Amino acid sequence: SLHVERRDGELKATLDPAEVVERLVAQQHVVSPQRLSSLKSNYYEVMNSIQYPPSALRAGVEASVAVLAEFSEDGAVHDAFPVNAAYDRWGFTVAAVDAAKKLKLQEPTGKSFIACVPLSFKFR
Repeated sequence: SLHVERRDGELKATLDPAEVVERLVAQQHVVSPQRLSSLKSNYYEVMNSIQYPPSALRAGVEASVAVLAEFSEDGAVHDAFPVNAAYDRWGFTVAAVDAAKKLKLQEPTGKSFIACVPLSFKFR
């Protein structure tokens, strides 16, 4: 069974990271990326300002990282952790978590929730 909890100041899940988002969204414990976009966040602004890891840029490496972001009552991200890039040698995970922590809702919901935030590092 799926269990997400806060341990040592961080969110932890008992399943393999790739399974976490699918199961949490299905159980309605996590807001899906589509639902997050309807909550009027600064997602696109943050995505346009994301820092591409220099080593990955030099090597021509692209990636997609899913991050679970814990939004607080005021609409700001309180905590975030990646769910699919545990052994990232290029720095995508750190860049994705840093970007997710900059997210903020324009109209806070007044309650905390966890949302799946997809981040793509692609050459344009």
